[in-house]
Amino acid sequence: MIKKIEEEVQEASEEVQRQPQEVEESLAEVVLLNGGLWGYPEKENLNKAEQILRALLLNYPENTLVMTSLGAVLCDAGKYDEALKYLERAERLGAVDRNLFENIGIVWMNKADGQSDKKKALSYFKKLSVLQANKLSIKAWFDPHGY
Repeated sequence: MIKKIEEEVQEASEEVQRQPQEVEESLAEVVLLNGGLWGYPEKENLNKAEQILRALLLNYPENTLVMTSLGAVLCDAGKYDEALKYLERAERLGAVDRNLFENIGIVWMNKADGQSDKKKALSYFKKLSVLQANKLSIKAWFDPHGY
């Protein structure tokens, strides 16, 4: 199990190094838009981050870091079904980013209209202890005290 985790961490590290310059710079801007905030992200920053990520996804449709961050932004905007579409696609493509799994759990905790699934959310949260977050991805805002 430890060997597999070490291989996944190495693979994630190599993924950061393989990013085209345009993707790396744009993802770094999204991280700044999201990460420099105290509390819930501001709507203006969410909108700008979403625009950047959607543009990146047009040019790099298989980029799991872009999907992970777009899923976080959509989650923060309350667009849970759309967020889940991108996050699950990144998971199917083999992404091992900690933020991906945390974002999926957050979506399942926050889904409205009786569609939330706390058991499913917890199954994703349990995976977090063995994963590392990629420095170019973001995590959706989450208040664990709200549950």
